This record gives sequence, structure tokens and C-alpha cells, in this order.
Amino acid sequence: MQITVDVIIDELNERFRIEVYRAKSCDNALKRTVFYVDQPKMHFGYIYISTASDLSTARAVSAIQQGTCVICLGGPAPRAFQKGACSCIVVKDSVSPALMLNTLQAIYEKYETWKKLYPALKDLFAEMADQQ
Repeated sequence: MQITVDVIIDELNERFRIEVYRAKSCDNALKRTVFYVDQPKMHFGYIYISTASDLSTARAVSAIQQGTCVICLGGPAPRAFQKGACSCIVVKDSVSPALMLNTLQAIYEKYETWKKLYPALKDLFAEMADQQ
């Protein structure tokens, strides 16, 4: 199972109050979580954790790439991040970047476990169906 923006939104919505701005196309797999710290470009398939103030710089706005997901902490997302070039999740609760990273890692672990268990469960259900 792929981790997509929709999965991240669903999982974060269970834990925090969030506001979501979806990209026009957001069905790609998200591979890596990093902190956004003044990079010149955001990479396809990454989740970026950043503060509203760090995202408000011209460099951050020019770094936006299709296929990325930005998690904005500590305030509303700048307008450029609300226009659909990338997916932006604004966390309205007071959440530290470290807590957000740990939360995202737990989400990935949950789905990795499911991914490992799925083939065995599928085989078990197939065997049960054959026995009936």
C-alpha cells in the first residue's frame, strides 16, 4: 500500500485539527519526510515539515513543486501554498516539528506493518474460502 496525501490527511485528521489545500494531482506515493529549511527546490514525492514563517519566504514559494506535500506548523500557510501546486496541510494545534516527524514515522510504520501482513492474510482468507 502506498502512502499518499490522502492517507496522511486521514491519519493526521485523527490526531490534530488540520486545514487542507490539495494539489490538483496528489495521488503519487510519498517516500520521504524532511524538514524544509530554505532549500532551493522541493522534491517530488517528499513530505516537508516547516513553519508558516519559513514558508513565507520568496525562496520557499519558488521551491514549490508538483507532487510534494507540505505540513505547515505555527500559523496559516502562505497563499502560494494554498493554490494547488503542492498539497499543503496546516496543523492548527500547537505541534512541535519533532512531534510531527514522530507522528509521520508512526504512520509509515503502521502501513509498513500492514504491507507485510497483507500477503499472509490474503493467503489465509483464500484458504478459508477454499475450505467452504
